[in-house]
Amino acid sequence: MKPAGMSRGDKFLLYVCLLILFIGFFILPFIPKIWFKIVGPQNKTLVGEGFLLKSSLPMPSDKFQGSIEIKTIQVGKYDSSADREIVILADNQCLIFDEKTHKLKKTIMFKKRMGIRPELIKIKKDGSLEIMRRGGGFGDIGLTGTDGEFIWKYKQVGTSPYMAAGDLDGDGHLEFYVADYDGVHRLDYSGREIWRTYDGVWEEHIQTCNVGGSKTSLIITSGNRGMIRIRNYSGKLIKEMTPKMEVYSFEVVKWPDNCHILTNDGNRIIVIDLDGKIILQYEYEKEWFTKISFLRSSFEIFDIRGVPVKLDAKEEPYLAVITDFRSYISRAMLNIFSPSGKLVYQELLNSTRAISAIDNPDGSQGLIVGDGPQNVWIYDKKK
Repeated sequence: MKPAGMSRGDKFLLYVCLLILFIGFFILPFIPKIWFKIVGPQNKTLVGEGFLLKSSLPMPSDKFQGSIEIKTIQVGKYDSSADREIVILADNQCLIFDEKTHKLKKTIMFKKRMGIRPELIKIKKDGSLEIMRRGGGFGDIGLTGTDGEFIWKYKQVGTSPYMAAGDLDGDGHLEFYVADYDGVHRLDYSGREIWRTYDGVWEEHIQTCNVGGSKTSLIITSGNRGMIRIRNYSGKLIKEMTPKMEVYSFEVVKWPDNCHILTNDGNRIIVIDLDGKIILQYEYEKEWFTKISFLRSSFEIFDIRGVPVKLDAKEEPYLAVITDFRSYISRAMLNIFSPSGKLVYQELLNSTRAISAIDNPDGSQGLIVGDGPQNVWIYDKKK
C-alpha cells in the first residue's frame, strides 16, 4: 500500500531515512565484529609462549549449553562440610568442582538469570545457594536463592548501585556495602541498613580490602569525576584522592602487597597504591588491533579484572589481569605481569571477565580463566 498524499520525492526520502536507520541499528554495530573475524588476529599466545602449561577444566558441555557467558569463577570454602571448591557461575547455572581433582561435584540450574556479576556467598546445609547480585548495571541488587528469587533486595535510591561484601568488623558475619548516588550504605546479612554516609557524594563503584586483621579493613569507592575515597570499616572517611586518571570501575588487588587499585584508562592497564602513585602501567598498542582509526574505539578496554597468583612457591606473586574489550568483537586479553611488573605472558581469548587463582599441593598456585561461554583453562608455570 502506497503512502497517501506523498510526492515521489517525499517517498524516496522516507525510504532513504528508513534504510539509514536500518543500517545504523542492525548493520553498523556488527562491522567491527565481522572485520575482526575476517582479518583480525586469532586467539593465540602473543607473549611468553612456553612460559605456562595450559590444560582445560572438564566442562560438561551438554549441561552447559545455552549459557550466554561464564560470569564469575571463585575458589574457596563455601560449605562447612566440604574442602575448597572451584565455583563456576553463569547466567543460568552453577557448577561446583573439587579444587584438588578438578572433578565436577554438582550442577545447579537457576530459574532466573543472575545478572552482570553474581558472587556465591554460601552453600547452605540443604544444598541451596545464597548468591550476591552485585549490580553494575540497571538491575536490582541483593541476595538471591537458587531459584533466582530475592531473599532480600536493596531498596536503591539511584539508578545503578553497586554492592560488595566482607567481614570488615571481624565478628564472623558478612556485611554488605552499597555505593549509591548519595554515598555509602552498610547492610547486615539480612539486608537491614546499619548506617549510611550523609555526605551527598555520588559513589559509583565499591570494593573492600582487609589490610591486616579485625577492624583494620577499608572501604574503597570511586565516582564523582573519578575521585577515590577511602573509609574505615565504620564508614569514617580517611582519605580522598584524585589520581592522574579518572577512576570509575576498579578492582582491589593485594599486589605487590596490601591493597592496591587495579583500573584502566582507555587502553592502559594501571595499578595505583592508596596514595595514588602509579605502581604498574601497561598500554596496548592500538595499531595492533586495527589500522582503521574509526574502528579503534571498539577495541578499548570495557572491563577489567585481576588477581595475584603465586605461580612459583619460591617467588613473590605475579599479577594476572583480564581485560574484556567491547562486546562488538567478543574478545578479551589475559596478561600476566612478573613480581617486578614486567609483562611475561599475554594471550588473546574469547570474551570473559572470569579469573581466579587455585592452590597447588607444592605451595604454588595455578590460574583459572574463562574463555567464552563454555571453555575454562587452568594455567601453571612450566617447571
